[in-house]
Formats: sequence, C-alpha cells, structure tokens
Amino acid sequence: MHEAFPPAGRSRRLRRAVAAAAVAVTATTLVGCSTSSNGGDSGDFAPVTLRFAHYLGPTTPQAESVDKWAEEVNELTDGKVSIEFSYSGSLLEATDILPGVGDGRADLGWTGAIYHPSELGLSNLAEIPFLERDPQVQMDAYSDLYNENGILAQEYTQQGVHVLLWPFLGEVVVGSNDPIESVDDLRGVSVRAAGGVAQSLQTAGANPVALTAGEIYEALQRGTIGAFSSLAFEQVGAFSLPEVAKNVTITGIGEYTQAVVIINDELWNSFPDDIKQAFETANEHYQDYAVPDFLAVGEDATCQAVKDAGGQVIIWDDAQVQSFKDLIGSGPHDTWVQNNSGKWPQDQVEALYDEYVDLLAKYSAETTTQPGAERCVSGS
Repeated sequence: MHEAFPPAGRSRRLRRAVAAAAVAVTATTLVGCSTSSNGGDSGDFAPVTLRFAHYLGPTTPQAESVDKWAEEVNELTDGKVSIEFSYSGSLLEATDILPGVGDGRADLGWTGAIYHPSELGLSNLAEIPFLERDPQVQMDAYSDLYNENGILAQEYTQQGVHVLLWPFLGEVVVGSNDPIESVDDLRGVSVRAAGGVAQSLQTAGANPVALTAGEIYEALQRGTIGAFSSLAFEQVGAFSLPEVAKNVTITGIGEYTQAVVIINDELWNSFPDDIKQAFETANEHYQDYAVPDFLAVGEDATCQAVKDAGGQVIIWDDAQVQSFKDLIGSGPHDTWVQNNSGKWPQDQVEALYDEYVDLLAKYSAETTTQPGAERCVSGS
C-alpha cells in the first residue's frame, strides 16, 4: 500500500468489507459446489479466453491495474476464465470499443463516455468541471449510481453491454513548455483537448485541437500544438510528455471523464452465477487497491519526470480556480442536461445529477487521499 493513501474512510471500507465477506462465501466454492437461483454453477463451464480491447498502452497505470484484476478473475474461476489484452487500439480504436463490445468484436473493453458522447450522454456527468478532484470518490459515486439509478444502467444495456468496473483516471492537467499560471496564459494557445475540457479551455480563449493521446508527443515536437490537456496527471509520465512539455498545471477542473470496463451483455448473461460472482469479487478488490497501488505510482512517476525535465507542477490557488470557474459558469451543466433531456425524461436527468453531487459529497467527506500533484509540490 502506498504511504500517501491511507484507507479512504471508515464507512466506505466497512461497507466494502461486509460486501467482500458476503461474496467470499460464494467465491470459495466456485468450482463444482456452489448453486444459485439463476445461472447455476460452473461445473460444466468450458474454459474460455475473453478478448479485451484497450486503447491505452500496456505500461500505463490504468492498463497495469486492470492486468491485476484479470489475474484475480482467472484465479477466482480456477482458471476457467482467462483474459487476453489487446493494447493501444490494436483490436479496436477508442471510438470503436463501445460498439465493438456490444456487437461481439471484442468480449470486454476499456472505454469512456468522452469517446461516445451521444450513446453515453448520461455518463458524461464527469465532464462537468469543478465537481471533484479525487478519482476514488468519483469511482465510488459512479458505482453507486449504476447500481441504484435505473437510467444510467439502461444507457449501457441499450448498447448491448454490462458494466464491470468504474476504474480510475486522475485529475486533468494542462501540460506545456511555457508555464501556465493563470487563465490569461491560456489565451491563444493551441491545446490538445476533447469533450468538456475542450469547451472549458475554449471559453478561456484557448484553441482546442482534436488529437489522440498517442499523437500528442509528436504534435508538441513539431509545434503544431503548444499545450495538451484531456489527460490525467498520472498519464503524463507514461507518455513521456515532460520531454517535450516540461510544465504541468492543475487548473481546478478536476476529474474530466470516467473510464469504464464493459463486457458484452449477452456473454455476461450466459455466465453461471458463480462465474459472475467471481468477477464481482475481483471488482470489489479492484476498487480498494487501484488508487493506492497503481494511480499513486503513476502520479509519482509523472512528478519525477517533470522534475527530471527541469519543469514544475503548478497548482492554481483558490482565487485563480474561482476566476476560471466564474468564467465557465453553468454552461457545462446546462449543456449536459439539455443534451440528455431529449433521450430521457428531464426530471430523471436532473435527479441523476443531484444524486451524483450528493454521492460526491458523501464520499469526499470520507476520503483521506492527497492528490498526486499536491504530493509532488509538497515533496511528501
């Protein structure tokens, strides 16, 4: 466990401990012994290898964390379920993962609503800026929303997929060679950005440029962009970006999207209940180790990479963040409501937002996580 991440609140850990104890009863009798009310047991279940489409590279903290999760799934199913990863968009590009898992071109996939704004419009809640900085808090809030709020789960069922995990992404950064110390420094800068972050930066006077994460390095080298964003703090080092943009700025936008691990819904429903329970057990464990054991390591690597490049991590103070927030206004929230109210009843859309904000407040009160950028600046 990383020292900077003690247990994130007694209530959350206690809730998880109770859940883990309950699922352990089933997991320990996985092969040949357990029974269930729906799918039976896995006694006659033939071993299967599932194809997992990932758009990130294998050395990113996100990929490494889900590798561990897959290993535990394999162990809990006594080797009956193996997961084979295709990284860096080699099986499906980022924008193809949702439909590709839904139609069976891949069995599982890592994606995010930022790549599917029309299909996963409700899930783009995280694109509303300044709501949350802590990925653990956001992960917990999304997990509860999916399990308890009908329309969010329906959004995925309509695409032919089932959600397994709400994995972590850290807070968004703006990376550049010239320090960006205020909103004024964004004006006129060409910034790689997408989704809600692009809208916020454009409002501040920047010029958003659409590029994949893998294209950022070369674009900075060539000078076709002057900065990058829509990337989490812990990913900066993994993409070696301080070599070409040595400064990293935290503007206060916070979390900018929510990643999701999905499985083909028909495939999921074909599994015996004890196989499903094995996944659920691994999911519970992931929620507890992902941030301290993988996010923190990635954040520390980014911090060191910035220092090695002679750069600095800049964290805007409260006054600068408030100035940015005032400039953005309620536009992102209003746009999110408007975009989703044509597909879902507006009262349910607004209720989903209110429930999300309440859950963020609940889990924020329990967390003791210190953001990686703050650790980097303080030297802790």
